[in-house]
Amino acid sequence: MIAGIGYFSLAATICLVGAAHALSPVDPDDIDVNGLSYSVQNAGRPWSLQSPEPGVLRFELRPGDVWRGDTPIKERTEIAGATKYAPGDTIKLRYVFRVEPGPENTSEWLHIGQFHDVDELSPAQFAVELIGEHLAIHLRAKMPDGSNKDWFAFIDDEPIIRGNHYTLEAELNMPDGPTGSVDVWLDGEHIVDYTGMIGYGSSVYWKQGIYRASSPETLIVEYRESTIEG
Repeated sequence: MIAGIGYFSLAATICLVGAAHALSPVDPDDIDVNGLSYSVQNAGRPWSLQSPEPGVLRFELRPGDVWRGDTPIKERTEIAGATKYAPGDTIKLRYVFRVEPGPENTSEWLHIGQFHDVDELSPAQFAVELIGEHLAIHLRAKMPDGSNKDWFAFIDDEPIIRGNHYTLEAELNMPDGPTGSVDVWLDGEHIVDYTGMIGYGSSVYWKQGIYRASSPETLIVEYRESTIEG
């Protein structure tokens, strides 16, 4: 497990004057989160990404908010990390998130955090998802026979409580072989304890925010105290 207080500021490529909570970065801005560089991927709306107070990132996704790199069947407001983690690296992730009160999620699939392959094509090897209103951990792996496998390592029996803060911590090792591991804790409870094939044997980077199949409801997710070590 890891600890730390996150902070948010614009990267050096953009002039920063005043408090962090005044910022509303849009695609393709670069931002800094706790010492790591991220690029903004959203529809460029004023509500897409805000920092209402220091150390807090607020992502709001409305119907039709399509990033320039996506087709209309996908909607997104995310940040994509510049740091790449190689196969076999031990990655430690921690953040606090809150899904704000609002309409129930009806999207066919919805990510609120993912480790994405650097090939920009393969689905996420590790994703924090919402299935309806239930939190889930989705894993994928390339198997020894060359086939791809995906499964849910965790689906919460109870729906999330809108407005509550949840602390998610994960430790991952995704080598090219059967010795991979994924451990996840939610508010200190060990919800995933997996050993075996995981990932595609290539480097990954972290993406945080909201990414979903197009859906008619607005969704807002807030993140704070985000840290990654690897």
